[in-house]
Amino acid sequence: MTPSIQCKKANPLRRRYWFTILTAACLGSVLATAALAKTTPSFSLSSSASSLTLLVGGASANSTIRVTGQNGFSSNVNLAASGLPSGVTATFSPASTSSKSTVTLTPGSTAVPGTHTVTVTGTSGALTGTTTIALTIPAPSFSLSSSASSLTLLVGGASANSTISVTGQNGFSSNVNLAASGLPSGVTATFSPASTSSRSTLTLTPGSTAVTGTHTVTVTGTSGTLTGATTIAL
Repeated sequence: MTPSIQCKKANPLRRRYWFTILTAACLGSVLATAALAKTTPSFSLSSSASSLTLLVGGASANSTIRVTGQNGFSSNVNLAASGLPSGVTATFSPASTSSKSTVTLTPGSTAVPGTHTVTVTGTSGALTGTTTIALTIPAPSFSLSSSASSLTLLVGGASANSTISVTGQNGFSSNVNLAASGLPSGVTATFSPASTSSRSTLTLTPGSTAVTGTHTVTVTGTSGTLTGATTIAL
C-alpha cells in the first residue's frame, strides 16, 4: 500500500515542477524579446509640411524631411517619393541623410489636378520609415469681364467698344477664343485679337438695318473644355 500511495503523491509535484519550468522559460523569452526591441537601432521620418498646394505649371513647393534616430541609430537614410501625380516631380537635397533633407515638388504644365497623397519613404539596410504629405493641385480656370456693362448704339451710327479681360485662376495662362452671341440683326461684333490670354477689344458696329430695342450680348470664351462668359446690355 505504501509505495502505491507515494507514487500518487509524486505526480502532482512533477506536474507543478514542469509547469514552473515552462512558465519561467516563456517569461524569459518575452523579456528577452522586449529587451531586444528596446535596444535595436531604428529611425522615424517626419515632414515639416503636412500639406502643400501647387498650381499647374506654377512654382515649386518645399518641405523639410527629418530623420530621427532611435536606440543609437545614426546611419544615412536613402529617401524616395511615391504617389506623385503625373506631371509633378520630386527631388531631395540631399537624397541620403542622417538628419534632414529638403524635398522639392515641382509641377509641370501637364500636372494632374486633384488631391494626392505623396509618401516619402526612407530606407537604411533592412529598416524603413515613412511620412506623408497631402498634395492639392486645383484645376486651372478663367473668368471673363467687360469694361462696359452696357452700350448704346444708333442705327447706322458709330461703333462702340468694350475691353474684354481674361483673368486666369489656379495657374491658367492659355489663350481663350472669344465669340459674341445675342446680337440683334444688323449689328456685327469683332474682337481684336479674337484669341487672347489677357484682354481683347470688342467692337460693336450698327448697320442701317440694326433692330432697335434692348438686347443682351453674351461674350463667351473657350479654351479646351473650359468656358467663361460675360454680358453687355446693348
